[in-house]
Amino acid sequence: MIFDQARFIDPMSGAWGYLVRYEETASSLSESDGASGRISEAFDGSFSLPAERSGPNSDDPTRGVTSSNKASLGRAEDAEVLGMWAKATRTARTALVKALDEDRNARFTLLYQAALQAATAVVRAAGFRVRCDHNHQITFAAAAALGSGDLSEAARDLNVVRQGRHAAVYDWQATTDGAQLVELRAGTALLLLLREAYSWLLAQRPSLTGKLVDPPGSPQ
Repeated sequence: MIFDQARFIDPMSGAWGYLVRYEETASSLSESDGASGRISEAFDGSFSLPAERSGPNSDDPTRGVTSSNKASLGRAEDAEVLGMWAKATRTARTALVKALDEDRNARFTLLYQAALQAATAVVRAAGFRVRCDHNHQITFAAAAALGSGDLSEAARDLNVVRQGRHAAVYDWQATTDGAQLVELRAGTALLLLLREAYSWLLAQRPSLTGKLVDPPGSPQ
């Protein structure tokens, strides 16, 4: 079993955390030395630092990682990815019902939740788990780095509108016009993220073909 670890930076805020992944490989049964840096190949230079080992000159790549952490890490099974994706699409469809036209804060909160669930499905499908403070922020940034084109653009945009979640939940003085703009931006980014994440998941995991729920496209 090979343990890869990379420190991950969100360039927009400077927040950082660790992405971690276990890999079951035939060679790992006889080799304790992981391929340092392999994990960072999934990210472009603006989003990651080279993979770091848990200790200098360590012959145990999992040294310093608690047993509870070890137990919780690993490449997500198809069932986990499917389950998280199904939650994302259900939440998104709920957010887009016309009954919420008069409750923009509730719609925004659901849009945000659906986007986070979809981004989590992407990150877990790639074999990573975000374990840090600011985990929502890093999850969106990780999805942006793992994807390309529209998927990256949508994830980056959602990391910007993520700040609007606080106002939607706590700010009683938020203006209607401001809420409408944030909601519109979040809805546009969410639909783009769902569409592109759907394609990405199928490309990365052909075993999900015919099993992934189609993403929603418009209000019901």
